Order: sequence, then structure tokens, then C-alpha cells
Amino acid sequence: MSTLQLKHFKRYKDLALLLMKYGQLDMLKELGPDMPLPDQSTIVGKEAANPEELAKDLQQLGPTFVKLGQLLSTQTDILPEAYAEALAKLQDRADPFSYEEVERIFQEELGVKVKDVFKEFDPTPIAAASLAQVHWAVLPSERVVAVKVQRPHIQQNIVEDLDVLEEIATFLEKKAEWAKHYALGDKIRQLRATLFNELDYKKEEMNLISFKRNLKEFRRLIVPSPVSDYTTTRILTMDFVEGQKITKLSPLIKMEIDGEKLASELFEAYLQQILIDGLVHIDPHPGNVYLSQDNRIILLDLGMVARVPPQLQNGILKVLLAVSEGQGEEAADILVRLGQQTERFNYHAFREQVSNLVAQYQDVNLAQMAVGRLMLKIAGIGGETGILLPPTFNMLGKALLNLDKVGKTLAPDFNPNEAIRENASDLLDQRMRRNFSSGVFYRTFIEASEFLQHLPTKLNDFLDILSRNQLKLKVDAIDEKRLMIGFEKVANRITMGLILAALIIGASQLMRVQTTFTIWGYPGLAMILFLAAVLGGIVLMANILASDEKKEK
Repeated sequence: MSTLQLKHFKRYKDLALLLMKYGQLDMLKELGPDMPLPDQSTIVGKEAANPEELAKDLQQLGPTFVKLGQLLSTQTDILPEAYAEALAKLQDRADPFSYEEVERIFQEELGVKVKDVFKEFDPTPIAAASLAQVHWAVLPSERVVAVKVQRPHIQQNIVEDLDVLEEIATFLEKKAEWAKHYALGDKIRQLRATLFNELDYKKEEMNLISFKRNLKEFRRLIVPSPVSDYTTTRILTMDFVEGQKITKLSPLIKMEIDGEKLASELFEAYLQQILIDGLVHIDPHPGNVYLSQDNRIILLDLGMVARVPPQLQNGILKVLLAVSEGQGEEAADILVRLGQQTERFNYHAFREQVSNLVAQYQDVNLAQMAVGRLMLKIAGIGGETGILLPPTFNMLGKALLNLDKVGKTLAPDFNPNEAIRENASDLLDQRMRRNFSSGVFYRTFIEASEFLQHLPTKLNDFLDILSRNQLKLKVDAIDEKRLMIGFEKVANRITMGLILAALIIGASQLMRVQTTFTIWGYPGLAMILFLAAVLGGIVLMANILASDEKKEK
């Protein structure tokens, strides 16, 4: 999909209007006459749009653009900080769809009616978003569950919107330098992968199982268990855990709970996800975090996850430790090794700006910068100075930014910086145990066994070659032929220079010899040698100049 299609013209117009409304007309002008720009008169006279209005406009465009806004909230190298923060607060709400549609989806997915599965089922949803809505229900076993049902036709709508965005991104990357610079196509493909994973509730079921297993040691956290028999790609059934959003807790409840311990354990759990488990819930915004009746944290909506490979885990752990200790230059050097350098990368500018940012982070009198915001600011510095950090780094920054907000809600004095330092030794111990687990040990043992098994044969072959004097060492470091030609040219020039010097010295000595053979009144033989030296010098100089000019070309 490399060209714009007429059938998507309305969507193109909506997006062009959005860009023009928020002051990006200069980007559109760079595209040239082929870009179908809307009439500017439709927006002339409007007041300057603010960041909160951008969030509302994206919400009106539909669920794909809500998720796009959430993705852009991590791209501080593209958007100004005020807009990124506004999009980070973007809440996914929508009007509920009818109970008849719920019945139809159950029939399509499970082949049964709702009343045949549940003892009780509340037809009025307890929550509705752009992708799905949630109903309260009771199984025949008296197990109380929450049933998430995907919105009708949502997959088809999202696929069409993603196709439009990918077409526009491909078009812009060909026409506009800024689009290529920010790798818009890669960001849309990242959005596509994230949305497709979130739309598959079988994957969310596996996430619930994995998080429940990984976080079982954290007694103050609750991850609902899924009900596999009643879960499909469009229906997710899981335990219903009654609770209240932490953003709506009354001052009295906040006084009764130990907010500091809850925030600390939640932060520690996410550090374990990032640095040990490698599976991270990347959307822990306050709307997904509840407080149960027994004062524990409930984690919901675990469809959006990121996987962190071991190499990136090690790098992030080093960066967090360096930041917590105020070692900005060391953090910058680690980030350089993690990122991808572009042609315009300015190492000294990146190192200096990261160091200044970390120094500010250490100063508690300066706005108490959260860890997540720090990571997003670092990503922004990378974009400005020409180094692209891994996309997962940005997503983790957003997750930690939301987590910081949750921590501040539970405990206003919560210090993530201190939490990192306190948990650093435990995290390192866990990584060491993971690196020396039984699986790693047995894999290493098998590889060592195979090496020892084949060692006698390989050693015997080596000794046989050595005994027949057939051992050859091939070094492919330099071009020996070109090197020898160069040496020959240097030697020839030195020899020629010595001969010319000898001619000049000989001519000067013969000038003292009295002879009847003269040229221009000087001894003839001396003049012959001198003229030969002059001619030889001219030839040598011409040869050197011609050779050097050929090399430059």
C-alpha cells in the first residue's frame, strides 16, 4: 500500500485537517502539489488548539486513533511535552452496545446462548470502551466473573484505519524528510502489532496466567484468573474482583491504607516485570488500577504488553542504577550502546544533555521528576541528537510514567528513585539466579559434552595436518599486492632521487676540471650532467604530481 487510494479520501481529509488545526501546515507544504489538502477556510478563525482538545479530537476519530494517541504520548521526540502529557491522560470510553449484540457474539463464538452459560448475567455493562464492554455474571458453580465482550465489527474498522495510516506514512516518507526522520512507517507497524495483540483475548488470557504466576510473591497485588472454557478471541471471562478506582478513593480510605507499602510493592513488581520476567504490562494507568475491599491492588486490562529481551534488560538495569546514583555520563554511554545511531548523531550533545537531565533528577527541589518522565525525556533527547532508542524503551517509559502517577496517588511522598536503589541488590540476585538456572546449566552441560565428544577427532585431524606440514594460516587483513606495488613506487622514487643527486654532485666537481670542450662557456661534461639532472628532476616531479592527482580522483 504505497499510494493513496481514492476510497480513503475522507479519512485523509480528517487527518489533514487535524494536522493543520494543530499547527503542522508547514509539514504538509513540504509534500508538494500531489497532496490532497483540504480547504483552509474550514479552519480559519478558530482559536489556537490546546493539548486537551487534541485528545478529544482523536477520541472522536475512533478507537484506532485513541490507541495512536496513547502511542504518540511516548514519542516526546515528535510531540511537545504538553501534548504528550495530554495524550497520556487519554481515557478510552464509549457508549455501550446492545445486549442483543452480546447474544449474537456469544452465539458466533461459543455456539450457545448467554443464559445457557451463566446462572446470572447483567445485561447492563459495568464498563464500556471503544474496543469492548464488560458485564457482571455468575457461573453455575457460583463463581462470580467479569465477561469482556469485543465490540461488533471493531476488527474490520481498525484494519481499515490502520491501512489508511500505513498508506499515509508510506506516502509521507517518500515526500517529506521529517516523516523519514521520525520513521513514521515503523511507528504505525508498531501500533498495528499492539492493537492486533490487544484484540485477541486468547492472548490476554495467556497474559493473565503469566502475570499471575510471575507476581505470586507480591501478596498486596491481585491478578484475576481467567476462565478458559468461556474465553475466545472475542470473549474474555475472568474472576470478578470487587474494588474501587484508586483515583476515586476518599480521604478516609487513604488514611486507613498503607499507601507507601502498596506503592512500593507495585513499583517493585513492575521492576521485576521489566528486569527479570521480560513481560511487562505497559498500560498501568490509574483507570486500570483498583483497590480491593481487603486493601490490595487489583491489576486489570492486561492486553497491552511488551516483551523485553535479556540484552535490553541488562542495559535498562544499568541505566536505572546509573540514574539513581546520579551518574549521567555513564547512563548516556550505556544508552549509546543500546540505540541505533543515525548519520546526524551528535555524541557529545547527547552525553551532555543526558548528564544535565540526570543532574536535575537528583535535585529534589526541581519538580521531583518521575522515572517514567525521565525515560521519555531521554528518548526525546535521542531524537534531537540523532540516536534512535529501542521502541520498547519508550513504551517502558510510558508504563513507568503511569506507574509514578499511581504511586503518587497512593502515597504523595513515594520516591521511585529510592525504590530503585533499595531493590537493586534483589534484582541483581534474581538475574544471577536466572542466568545460572537449571535450564541454563543443562544447556551448557550438553554443549560442553558435544564439544568433548568431538574434541579427539578434531585434535587428531589438526595434528595430522601439522605433521604433514600442510598447516596454512590465511590472514585477510590487507591487500598484499597493492602494498608491494606501493613499496616499489617508493623505492623507485628514492633511487631516482639518489641518481639525480649524484649527477648534480658530479657536475659540480667537473666544473673545476680545465677542458677545451665547453658549453655556454662552462666545462661541457659538467653541463651535460647538470642538464641530465634537471631533465630527470622535471620527469620525476611530473610523475609524482600525475600519480597523486589520479589517487585524488
